[in-house]
Amino acid sequence: RILSSMLCAVQVAGLLSFGTAASAAEAAKPSVDTIAVGFEHSLVVKKDLTLWAAGNNDKGQLGTGKLDGESDGVKIMDNVIAAEANDDISFAINAAGELYGWGDNSEGQIVPGESSGAVMSPVKIMDNVISVSAGAAHTIAITADGTAYGWGSNEHGELGFDKNNARNKPVKLMENIADAAAGDGFTLLVSKTGVVYISGNNSCGQLGIGNYRDYDTFKALPIEDVAAAEAGNQHSVLLKKDGTVLVSGLNEKGQAAHAEKDCVSSFTDVGIKNACAVFAGG
Repeated sequence: RILSSMLCAVQVAGLLSFGTAASAAEAAKPSVDTIAVGFEHSLVVKKDLTLWAAGNNDKGQLGTGKLDGESDGVKIMDNVIAAEANDDISFAINAAGELYGWGDNSEGQIVPGESSGAVMSPVKIMDNVISVSAGAAHTIAITADGTAYGWGSNEHGELGFDKNNARNKPVKLMENIADAAAGDGFTLLVSKTGVVYISGNNSCGQLGIGNYRDYDTFKALPIEDVAAAEAGNQHSVLLKKDGTVLVSGLNEKGQAAHAEKDCVSSFTDVGIKNACAVFAGG
């Protein structure tokens, strides 16, 4: 969902310090967080920390306060250091660590606990945020102290507790988290020690646990030394600390890099070495 031609210039760790001009300038370097794409819209953070948006806007995903689309790009916010998008949803983190969201809120995935339909302009959600991952109908944010929070739909147990269809308010999911990935009804959390925790929809093996049943509580995978995770709609990608890449889940278009299976239920080494970042589209 996040695209960048400047791989690994600055990772999320660059967002750990807030509030000074120096830290903002450091975070403004080209990074994997400065370009984000949804279904039919794009977000770009420029070097001057302004956030620009273009594309479809029928759910308010451009944040302009109206529903008209933009083909040339329009400035949305100042002082932004990271952007995230999925489907008709947009998020931004500013240099002070404030998380803003706008767009489709039908499951409370932007404004927690509510379902106002569409959020037309950026709304502040949380403080002290260093990263955010947008699922199809739920959101995962990590704060500066390494705590992961989730809100929105929990239809498949993607928030790590008993399944429900409620528009959940922010729930504290886990501490000591370094990275998170939200897919279509599932979640991956990567601890600071390199352990991966999974929950939610597993209809095509996207949780990589070796079966096809859903999990409504977080379960650790038997994989060590993981640095980062990414989620597509129904497939998952892990980056290990040694640069190895593992993939699991839907493979109808070859997204799990398997020659024969339509679904891959366990994380499989795809033969890529020395990788420094991973990305997953639909």
